[in-house]
Amino acid sequence: MHQHPNLKLVLAHGGGYLAAYSGRIDHGASARPDTCEHLRHMPTTYLKRLYFDALVFTDHQLQYLVDLYGADHVLVGTDYPADMGEIDPIGFIERAPGSTMPSGAPFSAAMPPGSSISRSRVS
Repeated sequence: MHQHPNLKLVLAHGGGYLAAYSGRIDHGASARPDTCEHLRHMPTTYLKRLYFDALVFTDHQLQYLVDLYGADHVLVGTDYPADMGEIDPIGFIERAPGSTMPSGAPFSAAMPPGSSISRSRVS
């Protein structure tokens, strides 16, 4: 990530284990500094540069991602073409407690200026 500071990485399924265990990752780096000699910062510093899809299926997991990494780092996820994905991924985000999508923060903050979400076309 040092050599490619503009690289954007998206982790599927809300980042899985990685997003949920950020404290353990930093603890491991502190307890075993020999395992991360090439890192200039604690691992969570790098995690905050990543993006996560919202395909987590529960409100509390979605809220965790927004609280820890910011709404601007949480993207819509579909699991397409798998048959076990979220049936209405935009609706899941819209129905989340505290969501004011699509007209205001927190979730629409991730959308570039002038963009919009359409139920007829998700790309």
